[in-house]
Amino acid sequence: PSSHYTAAVLFSDAGAARGGLNPERVEVTAQFLEQLKQQVRNIAWLNPMPRYRWFGTTAGQIARFVPMFELNRQGLHNAIALLRGQSGYFGASKF
Repeated sequence: PSSHYTAAVLFSDAGAARGGLNPERVEVTAQFLEQLKQQVRNIAWLNPMPRYRWFGTTAGQIARFVPMFELNRQGLHNAIALLRGQSGYFGASKF
């Protein structure tokens, strides 16, 4: 199936910009990610907010379900490696 060749990149602050925690948004996003995982081989989330802003926020919770990377040179490099299926990526967030 084509899903073996398909990857997805999500680009969002996932709530980190506001700094709050929205459990409903976490739940809806987790459900969406589960459905997406059935359709694509790999998923990477690029977050324009620095990693230190994710802790205690909706973004930090969402990062438990999908590899989330800062939108910087290293984050892009790691996200691309993940999407290519390379096992040597570093820096994915897991809160």
